[in-house]
Amino acid sequence: MKKTILLIFSINFIILLYFKNAGQNTQLPPSILAPQRAAVLSKNCHTPTEVNDIILKNKIQQGLPAWAKAQIKEDLSSFDKISTDDLKNYLSSSSYLNTLVLFKIQNHQVQMIHAPHISKRVHDMQNSIQHLYDILAYLAGKGYLPNTEFLVSIDEYLILPSKPMPIFAYAKDVNIDGEKNLILMPDWMNLCAAKKLRNTINEHSNQHHWENKLDKLFWRGGQYDSTGFRKRLVALATLYPNLIDAQFANYLPGKFIPEEQHLSYKYLISIDGVRCSWERLVWQLHSNSLVFKHETSQQQWYYKGIQPYREYVPIYDEASLLKGLAWAKIHPRETQTIIDNSTQFIEENLSLEDMYHYFIELIQEYSKRVHTSHPNQMNRL
Repeated sequence: MKKTILLIFSINFIILLYFKNAGQNTQLPPSILAPQRAAVLSKNCHTPTEVNDIILKNKIQQGLPAWAKAQIKEDLSSFDKISTDDLKNYLSSSSYLNTLVLFKIQNHQVQMIHAPHISKRVHDMQNSIQHLYDILAYLAGKGYLPNTEFLVSIDEYLILPSKPMPIFAYAKDVNIDGEKNLILMPDWMNLCAAKKLRNTINEHSNQHHWENKLDKLFWRGGQYDSTGFRKRLVALATLYPNLIDAQFANYLPGKFIPEEQHLSYKYLISIDGVRCSWERLVWQLHSNSLVFKHETSQQQWYYKGIQPYREYVPIYDEASLLKGLAWAKIHPRETQTIIDNSTQFIEENLSLEDMYHYFIELIQEYSKRVHTSHPNQMNRL
């Protein structure tokens, strides 16, 4: 009997200890990028001073393209009135897994506020949050952004409220009830890649003429695989090595292949990882290679601007990929048209100035729905 009581006591003690430690040192989900990849992107990030103000002003005068206006309208459609009280209350009460930051723009200045219980996670994601802050501070300082407040998710793992809450995010899954109301914004990976990586891709794409490219589909990437299709592609490559070269890179020395080396292949493929493929799809569409995109319910802000068979070839499973490759090989004219369309789309819609312009229009439209709460509310955080 004593042994039984002692055993029960021991088990209860271990459980209590576990939950106590869990509250302090819970293992958080992985970041949107492997640390090595994030470090490379962060190192190569542009600074806002690299933005061409003349081009940006011309973009603003011309207005957003129809697809961008439609995306912003759709994302804001659930929020007729937004209370800053609600934003602050949610920030202060949400779980630390909800890696949210409140941005307050006031008189051309930007203030960044986060709840104390997520401070470590914010620090872990400082590459993305600092870059976003710099961009907003630049735009606010230029007078492009109105006085307003908004929540931003700096990671893709969210614990969402029961009712729709206006939260800016880099990506969303429209098949998940809570996520379909997220407000999409340009992601920090594409913002970082917009200058140096884009220039590198442009330079090397001119060196790799279509007729000289290897007649294969090529892919390298990490093992984060929300759809399972990365694993299936790698398995398919073992069955069709003459058609497909696909392997997991794992970000290990000697296995990572720089983006410009992908351009020596005629066919590239975009597959979601933990989330969307981030900057990969954008530089692929600018690669002078034919892009195959695995169609899923995950979206980024510019997806309304690209269409199947216009800028890329859609695929859904292994059979459609093999069929698409066979089609491309016997339809060179149509293939070249798709490549030309994708190149044109990137050059006309996804420059650094285009992404800054999107931020301006998005925040301006959002601010029309916001009513400001009592100023002392900020002290509750």
